[in-house]
Amino acid sequence: MKCPASLTMRLSLQFAGTAACVLFAAGLIFERVGENQLQEHYRMELDGKMELVRSALESIPSSTPILAMRVRLREAIVISHPGITITVAASDGTVLFSVGKAEVVKHLIEGAEIGKPTPVIWALDHRTYRIRARHLALGIPASQPANVAIALDITEEKELMAEFMRLLWFSMVLATLAMGWLGWVAVRRGLAPLQDISAMVANVSAQQLDKPLPMECVPRELEELVSAFNKMLAQLHDSFRRLS
Repeated sequence: MKCPASLTMRLSLQFAGTAACVLFAAGLIFERVGENQLQEHYRMELDGKMELVRSALESIPSSTPILAMRVRLREAIVISHPGITITVAASDGTVLFSVGKAEVVKHLIEGAEIGKPTPVIWALDHRTYRIRARHLALGIPASQPANVAIALDITEEKELMAEFMRLLWFSMVLATLAMGWLGWVAVRRGLAPLQDISAMVANVSAQQLDKPLPMECVPRELEELVSAFNKMLAQLHDSFRRLS
């Protein structure tokens, strides 16, 4: 027959289990909030760069538009954001401007979804990109809107976030183990009066039936138990006295 676990072990495991549930819920909430904040950061960054492109395109003069467009875009975005990929294509598919990796540029020209309300995630060669594509008007009178697509390489940010979450979950596991150990110590200290009472009960003999257990240092939760034990001692003492 399997022996039941000790009261100390039961309380310690319950304490550790409760702490683990709380930490797990907190970790899920933190992960969700962090992911939402990161997505919002990406969205704002893409929208900001798209606004810079729009401003650059609208300010293009009618003379030498292609050359002016390239100069304006390089001055506005490419120089300050060297890792960005941008394509600007005319309505007939003619590429007016492009910068970035050739594979990413090709995808932006051929596969970018224009006007999608949320940015699109795209992966290539273990790199992750966040893409937004829109129709933007040129500053040239009577010209058709251009198809503008922007891709941000978010690989480092995603890896950093994943590493942070691994560290967070590892820390939570360690915190759960530490809280389980602290719970065991706390339970041991909390059950010390019960162990003291057990020691006093073990020392009771037939010659000491007239000496009840002291009630002065007994915790409130054990007063009823000690009182019942003292009554039992009194009854045993009276029975022994009658027999004598």
